[in-house]
Amino acid sequence: MTDEQYGVSILIAAQRLGLSEGAVRQRIRRKTLDARRINGRTYVVLPPSPNGFNTHHEPSVTDVPPSVTLRPEQQLEMIRDTLLVPLITENRQAHETIAEQAKTIGRLEERVDTLQAKLDAVEAIPLEAPAAPETPQIELERPWWQFWKRL
Repeated sequence: MTDEQYGVSILIAAQRLGLSEGAVRQRIRRKTLDARRINGRTYVVLPPSPNGFNTHHEPSVTDVPPSVTLRPEQQLEMIRDTLLVPLITENRQAHETIAEQAKTIGRLEERVDTLQAKLDAVEAIPLEAPAAPETPQIELERPWWQFWKRL
């Protein structure tokens, strides 16, 4: 029996799949990876990989097998597609977001100007202080503290 039929350890499976050991264990629990327990040890049966790439990540520029030589034009296309296109898309989205934020700021500034004009108009109205009610003056026959003297 070969390694692939019998299974490989979780550590080796993680390295081959480009995952952490915890991620491999979680996939075993969710039954998205086939695993067997033999003599108290867990062995992962890896799915066959038809293209030789790691099975759980997208191919990148570095995944090209060394035996394949690409023409410079192909290399430029690969770099453009993997690196430049996502950056251009992200840049375009950032510009759209900035334009939306600029419109929102313009609307808010207009609203502030309107509210400031209303506030100035309200502040321009003269306010008359209400007349204080007259309190009757009570004259005491003696100072209050003399109450304690008990005359």
